[in-house]
Parts: sequence; C-alpha cells; structure tokens
Amino acid sequence: MNTDVPPITTAVRHWRPATLVLLASVLAVLAVLASEEPSFGWDRAIASWLLGFSAPAYDAFMEAVSVPGKRLGVWITMLTGAVLAAWLLGWRAGLLVLVGLGLMGLNEAFKDVVDRPRPLEDPAGGGESFPSGHTMHAMLTSGLLWLLVMPKLAKLTHRRLLLAAVLAWPVLVGVSRVHLERHWPSDVLGAYLFGAAVLIVLAWVWPRVQPGAVETAAGEGAP
Repeated sequence: MNTDVPPITTAVRHWRPATLVLLASVLAVLAVLASEEPSFGWDRAIASWLLGFSAPAYDAFMEAVSVPGKRLGVWITMLTGAVLAAWLLGWRAGLLVLVGLGLMGLNEAFKDVVDRPRPLEDPAGGGESFPSGHTMHAMLTSGLLWLLVMPKLAKLTHRRLLLAAVLAWPVLVGVSRVHLERHWPSDVLGAYLFGAAVLIVLAWVWPRVQPGAVETAAGEGAP
C-alpha cells in the first residue's frame, strides 16, 4: 500500500501555518510603520474619498454600524454569544466564543505598544488608533459565527447567505470607522490582519477540542 501523502493533502495541512506567518509578518511591518507615522498618504486619500459620501441617513447608519464595537457592546456580544452557543451547541462552543471574543484584550495591548494618534482627538482621553478595535470585534464575531454555524447548514444557499453576512459586517464596520474619523484605513487593515490571524488559530483549535478528536487523530495516523 502506498503510504505517501498526496501533494494536495500536504498543501491543506500547511496552508494555515503559512498564512498565519504571512499575516503576522505583514501586521508587524504595518505596526512598526504606524508607530512612526500618524498617517500615510494612501490613508489620507482613502479617508478623503470616503468622507465625500455624506447624508444624514448615511451618517446615522455609519454610527449604528459601529455601536456593537463599543466597550459595552463587546461585553454584551461576548456574554450573550457564549450563553447562546453553549445552549445551542454545547459548552465547548460557548467557551470558544468566550475565549475568542475575550482575545479583544490583545487588541488593547497592541494599541498601547503602537501608540498611534487617532485622526481626531479622542474625547474620552485615549489616543491609541492602531489597530481598530471595532473592526477586530466585527472580524472575530463574524469568524466565530461562520466557524460554529456553517457546519450546521445543509443547504448551499444558506451557507452563501451566511458567508455574505459575515463578510459584509467587518467591511461596513471598517468603512464606518474611517467615515466617522475615528481611525485611518491602515488601522482598519491592521484589524483585518490581526483578526484573521486570531481566527486561523481558533479554526485550528476548534476541531481538536471536539469529543473524540484525540481518537480520530490517532485513527488517521494509524497505518
């Protein structure tokens, strides 16, 4: 019997570590640059373009999109999401949501290290702009929703609708943070990179904490 691992299987096994290293590397470079520059030329160009779209209804929508990313919204999302996940999918799912959204604390630590000023002075007294916490919260929430709910959806149409929703929310939040002049586009990009890296780790951990995961892994490794 041929025991060689097919190339495609090897590629699937290694895409996550390779992607994680790539994301972390780009994030590190962007963080160093952001710590030295309050904004980049392309930051100002994109922000100016987005600020060109303004209307009372649009501005109110942008404000509403950002509400879940406020500190109280993060706590509500984390606790409510953990309870619902535990009730519907089991305590492991609840713990995953609790830990996953709890990793928002890493974002605050990252902000303290980079210490980049916001486009406008923060009325609350903080000045840390990189990366965008609201955007990272949307990334983690959307990613966890996809990770936990997608396997439960049998119909392709339902999966496509879920995919559209989990992609749209982080994009809208990112746009809102720039439109409201709370962050530069590079702050939003940093949140996308950071959030994606965290989600890759969670996606690797989740199957391994399922019941029978150890036995399954042992069975797959057996000759």
